[in-house]
Amino acid sequence: MGGILEKKINQHPIEQALDWFLFKDRKIPLFEKNSIKKIEYCPKSRIIAVFAAETQIMFRNLTYISENVGWYFYLTGVPLSPSKISRAVDTLKKNSRTLEVSWNISDYYKVDLIVINSKMNQNSFLLRINEHFILLDAGIAPDQIVSLKREYPELDLIFISHAHYDHISGLLELNGAYPNTPILCSKTTLDFYILNSNRDFYKENWQLPENFLKLVNSVIYVKNQDKFALSGNVTMEFFFAGHMPGALMLFIEINGFKFLYTGDFTYPDNFPIAGVKGIVDQIDSPVDFLLVEGTFISESFSAPKFQFDFLKNALYNRALNENRVLIGADPASSAIILYLTIFSFFRSLQLNEGFQNRPVIWLRSRILEYIQIINHRLEDLHGYIRMKIEKDLNPFQSSLIRWIRGWKDIDHALAEPNTIIIYDPPDLGTDASQYILKVIGNFKHNLIYLSGALRSSVGIELASGGNNVVLNDGSEFNNKALVLNQKNPQAIVNMHADKFQLGKFLEQINPRRICFFHQHPGKLITSRNEIKDKFKTDEILALYPSNDFQKIILI
Repeated sequence: MGGILEKKINQHPIEQALDWFLFKDRKIPLFEKNSIKKIEYCPKSRIIAVFAAETQIMFRNLTYISENVGWYFYLTGVPLSPSKISRAVDTLKKNSRTLEVSWNISDYYKVDLIVINSKMNQNSFLLRINEHFILLDAGIAPDQIVSLKREYPELDLIFISHAHYDHISGLLELNGAYPNTPILCSKTTLDFYILNSNRDFYKENWQLPENFLKLVNSVIYVKNQDKFALSGNVTMEFFFAGHMPGALMLFIEINGFKFLYTGDFTYPDNFPIAGVKGIVDQIDSPVDFLLVEGTFISESFSAPKFQFDFLKNALYNRALNENRVLIGADPASSAIILYLTIFSFFRSLQLNEGFQNRPVIWLRSRILEYIQIINHRLEDLHGYIRMKIEKDLNPFQSSLIRWIRGWKDIDHALAEPNTIIIYDPPDLGTDASQYILKVIGNFKHNLIYLSGALRSSVGIELASGGNNVVLNDGSEFNNKALVLNQKNPQAIVNMHADKFQLGKFLEQINPRRICFFHQHPGKLITSRNEIKDKFKTDEILALYPSNDFQKIILI
């Protein structure tokens, strides 16, 4: 804007300005102009807003366009289409259930924690309060549901902390076994679960199957800071857990006895995910019994800020030289975090330093489905991102974002310079991601970054320093691109609390007894004494993977 005012460029009438831009100009390619969905303008502000799906060349010529018509051109992407899953669920839940519970509990309390399942890929626990039972997560196999039903014919509540497989895999079967039991979870968690569970109904006009209809109608939505009374002396409250969109912790107070179940958690904020740091002072401490994940109890990673700074520096150098970047990421969490980080970084460079080489960011359509859900479920997002979207400053509608819906889009992305492709899985274990790897990895100035858990041999080999990899089709590939993980092995988007994060959390809630899951007792030995001495904890427990239906007496 400053340029056209300082140069005293005359403002052409809007019809004349648009006629020149759309029909007379020859610098902006026709395919970009054809991708324009809408144009709005404000004569007083001298702004023309262009909503378009293709804007890379347009973006680089904003000064040229503005100086020819005397208007400032503001480019934005096409608005996101709504999540069909979220809309289908909303249609079913127009009259959403509310939690109406009134337990008749005497002054004598007997509280136990019963371990239904505690394995690295399955987690489910039962909290008993006298003769009432709350199931904590549904990472449970069908045969265990049969045993659970036989041992505990009735459950009062089922709480789902988040939508990852190891905490939610048995939910549909549990709902079948306990059809009258209310299920408590966030809106995002329910939508993510449906997205991940059954893709066949996508082809049937988005009609949910009968078993999913029953599940949806059993759910009672809860969100951060919701609080309910189960009886005169028993209350339950929910808090952001970080880790992934929609994840929640459960805090229960039983006549002054305080129990906290974290699910999987992270301490800092990772936009758009609100971490525990912002809510921990609202948890009434000291906590008497803490059931907490201990995935990285003995490991420390660099703070997210330093990890992202390392990545930003590498991306900046590639953008200057219009190189290409491939990032492997988890579609439901790290892909979204990385997109927002990269978008904000280059947007800031553009606004503050006039940087013109912003790269186009391509994301797989699978990531789009998760983004459409969180864009619909704003109450489960960090407040800052929620405010941005509510004020029509939606970062997911950037003019420089593209979606990969098939092989044609992959080839399009690979044909363009100065592109960043964010694709899942994090370890490039699929044929499509390895196809992208072979193109981007064939040039030494390009960049590869694996942001999460590495399970495939290709990902493990690349991250550990080996550039000769065997792909899924049996062919060998010699990678020439820079692999960021080789320069900084800690440069991962870790969505579990590490030793430092866990320490900060324990320091603030001051637990008297701690029970770790997601951690084998053998690995706990090295950290146990340190935790006990530092935090003056009375007892530290860890759950063995085989300890199904083990009982821990709390009161």
